[in-house]
Amino acid sequence: AIGAGQDSTNIAGVSVTCPAIINWYVATTGSDTTGDGSTVNKYASIQQGINAGGEQDTVFVASGTYTENINYNGKSIVVLGENRATTIIDGNQSGTVVTIADGEDSTTVLSGFTIQNGFVHGGSSFYGGGISIYASDPQLSDLIIKENVADLGGGISIINSDGSFLNNVIIQDNEVYSNGG
Repeated sequence: AIGAGQDSTNIAGVSVTCPAIINWYVATTGSDTTGDGSTVNKYASIQQGINAGGEQDTVFVASGTYTENINYNGKSIVVLGENRATTIIDGNQSGTVVTIADGEDSTTVLSGFTIQNGFVHGGSSFYGGGISIYASDPQLSDLIIKENVADLGGGISIINSDGSFLNNVIIQDNEVYSNGG
């Protein structure tokens, strides 16, 4: 046996630790109170999945409409919607719908969603009604960003990012009070 000496003692005490990558599950039929994010006991909100997750984890989101505003809170995590036409994050006109603004790196992913109904005007934030990216480098793919409003960057605002990547992203029917649709 590898690592065993003549008297079964360990010759090379090598220990390898890999970070555990965990999958979390979200569905409109789930519960943030009694759910644990498993395939059988899903969370109800995407934010609960993000909060539960750690670096490099994946949050799988079933089709449906999620009325919430999500923030990655510095976690380099993957958030995957089932289908961009049927998996909707609706900001309910209460701020930026998706915020990625705490140094998240290029392993951060948002994919498979419609991002809609964000509203940012005046107050402490002016940027990105749909998505606001600041000092982070996420990968955005298979998204529809529509019907959001902001002072600057109605659909999306990307500031101080030198590695953000957009692929197959539709940005339509967004409005601004100042610059950038």
